[in-house]
Amino acid sequence: MMARQTAAARYDVDNMAAARLILAHIDHHGGPDSLMVRWARLVVARAVPKIEGPLFSERRRAA
Repeated sequence: MMARQTAAARYDVDNMAAARLILAHIDHHGGPDSLMVRWARLVVARAVPKIEGPLFSERRRAA
């Protein structure tokens, strides 16, 4: 089980590196609507941590 997690973490790092390269040169990789650029945007969006906690709850926003 640990080997699978390690492999997944390695793929995440490699995917992020590839996504950054693609997004740095969008025109070279088919333009903003190409599948490759869409994939890169999804990889980067998925990597952004979701912030949760009492400071971001609905009750706190209403106050």
